[in-house]
Amino acid sequence: MSRALLTRLSTVVALLASLACSTHGAQRPSSRLAPDGASPPTSPPVAHRAGLERLQFLVGRWALVRPAAATDSAGMAPTAPLAVEPFLNGKYLRLTGRMGGPAFELLISYSTSDRRYALAILDERSGVFDVYEGDFDSAGRLVLTNPQYFRITLQPVSTGGFAWIGSHSPDRGETWRVTDRYQVAPAASSADGFDRLRFLSGAWDAEPWEAGADGRLSKGPPIPLDFTAGLGDRYLELRGAASGVEFRIVLSHFGPGSRYRAAILDSESGYIHLYEGGFDADGRLVLTSPLHSRITITKQPDGGIEWIDDSSVDGGRSWRTNTIYRMHRRR
Repeated sequence: MSRALLTRLSTVVALLASLACSTHGAQRPSSRLAPDGASPPTSPPVAHRAGLERLQFLVGRWALVRPAAATDSAGMAPTAPLAVEPFLNGKYLRLTGRMGGPAFELLISYSTSDRRYALAILDERSGVFDVYEGDFDSAGRLVLTNPQYFRITLQPVSTGGFAWIGSHSPDRGETWRVTDRYQVAPAASSADGFDRLRFLSGAWDAEPWEAGADGRLSKGPPIPLDFTAGLGDRYLELRGAASGVEFRIVLSHFGPGSRYRAAILDSESGYIHLYEGGFDADGRLVLTSPLHSRITITKQPDGGIEWIDDSSVDGGRSWRTNTIYRMHRRR
């Protein structure tokens, strides 16, 4: 091997090592050493997931609403679409949107060594890569500031969505003046359709509770489940395995009337079980099969999901619960 080739290879290795050490989502070397015999209170992967879980209030399809007075001469729309979803295997959150003409993208990461969040803003007009850093304050707001003393505050709203407040300090952080205020609300198109299924996306641990002949529930071993979007972001596919049987569940939205379908396949029966239904008045997704089996999926206040399997022997006049799955995001 020539000396020139060895030199080029060593340069590539050095660049890759530098990139790995500088990535925000990864654990960086820390000068703070634990006492002899002591272990860190939280492992980096768990701490990283816990940090990103605090951002779950941002995930969804939104309408970024600006007050009428905030519409500027450049033609910036008072309402702009905004999508927030996990990115790169869930290590980041990515926000994408468009205001008037220019599209923009934001990436949010969490550093376990600094215990701080970073937000990078890119847009197709300026070509400037702007970085903000910060953390949640005592009021539960994510407060991020850049070196030029511009600040972004993201505040959860109890009715759903969040407030986005931009501010600037002319005196290097002594005082702050609000420059922009946005209300981020669920997008109108999210009321129906595929977007309504997005609360299911992600990695889950399902705790099954099976009903015996006497109706009493007994807890079974946990089941890991993964819901991912596929085929042009038109379907949600769940993958899992229990008692040696692999299964797939594919969810879709179709046609007028906000109807939904689920197709269930498993490695044992060789059948495709079809369910159809919609969201009821209480926001539960209720799907029924021609064989009078029923699935009811309910989003819980803590961000978890309750999934109930029922069956009927009298044509749907009464229902018996077979299994209740209590699902929580995997840690």
